[in-house]
Amino acid sequence: MLAYPTEAVKTSRLPVPTFVALASLWLALQAPGCWCDPAVAERFNTFPSGLEGGAADYCAAWARAECDYASRCDPALFQGLGGQSGCADGMRTRCEMEHADLLASEAAGRVTYDTHHARGCVEQRGGRSCGGEEPTSCGLVFSGAVTLDRACRREHECAPGLFCSGGPDTCGLCVSRYGMDGPCWDASSCQTGLRCVEGRCRGLLAVGAACAETPDLCPDGTSCSPPIPQLAACTAPVGEGAACVTYIANFPIPLTCQEGLVCVGTTSPSCRRLAREGEGCDPQARTAPPCEDNGVRLFCDDDVCAPLEIVGEGSACGTGVICTADTVCSGGTCQRRPRAGEECSPGAQEPCFQSSCAGGLCVAHARVGEPCDAGCPGLECVSGRCGLGPCDGGMAWDAYVPPEDGGVGDAGP
Repeated sequence: MLAYPTEAVKTSRLPVPTFVALASLWLALQAPGCWCDPAVAERFNTFPSGLEGGAADYCAAWARAECDYASRCDPALFQGLGGQSGCADGMRTRCEMEHADLLASEAAGRVTYDTHHARGCVEQRGGRSCGGEEPTSCGLVFSGAVTLDRACRREHECAPGLFCSGGPDTCGLCVSRYGMDGPCWDASSCQTGLRCVEGRCRGLLAVGAACAETPDLCPDGTSCSPPIPQLAACTAPVGEGAACVTYIANFPIPLTCQEGLVCVGTTSPSCRRLAREGEGCDPQARTAPPCEDNGVRLFCDDDVCAPLEIVGEGSACGTGVICTADTVCSGGTCQRRPRAGEECSPGAQEPCFQSSCAGGLCVAHARVGEPCDAGCPGLECVSGRCGLGPCDGGMAWDAYVPPEDGGVGDAGP
């Protein structure tokens, strides 16, 4: 308890009510935060509300975001899908095909769907810059729900830190990822920080380390260069304005530019960003950089980046003029591409639109739960429907034994 200065109280000669009021004020001023601004929510502690609906509804929102992106960054596809009125349906079909295995696993209870990351993915996906990487949230929308030593059929079904031991598309068990020198068939088999090289989990090399014999072990963001065994080392890419060629004994050694940059020039070449609309360009990067999104939105027209013209069926196409995605430029004219259910010629130039040519007919890939007559890419045909087959048990992958050590260089359950 607080000790009050009794002598000071006696000599204050204040009326009791006044003293009580002042004492209360004094106590209030000692309370934590009384001098602070009103409390406000901390932005880094807030999390957006989740995307409405379940995993089955995810593709509708994903499609809207992709259409927003395509309208800005891939106008040929956007117009080929029918513009604003038809794009959503086409993109939703694409999403359901690309995410078919995840949606099937989620329906089977082997994968969980995160509505918060779904919203983050959708919002960032639609607004990302042209050519920008997929938002991190998109890789977290679905996560494995199968726990340690339980049966799995797909890699993505295992909980974080685990992988499916049966191998690709083989019934196995969710087991802990292998450490250094453990067996592997891809990066998911190894612990974080390791990489699968020739069937073994290996540690990454340091920047500057020799890499001629193990170029795949260079850290992310680096490359094994120059392409000379005695000199090859894990090298970080060079930035804008930096020289992209070095010389050793008067011999030119190319260097890698950072992503989004290109090596420009025949004398004193340097890393430069791609040219934008109205800027000087050179497709061969001899005197100027090529155009950004060359062949998608822009083309180099008389050494200046200019917008491409996009035309539809029956229109002339050629330099500076491209066809919508539902047509193909053939003989200088945009010709209609066949759709699902229509005849096609296997091996023809982009024969089918939003479908595949099989047996002389364009067929749409079936989605989860649909008849699998047309095929089930990424899925299996179970009782005549596309989905995932049963996986009631499995065995952990046997340790890989290289042939030189007396093994067969094989692995199996």
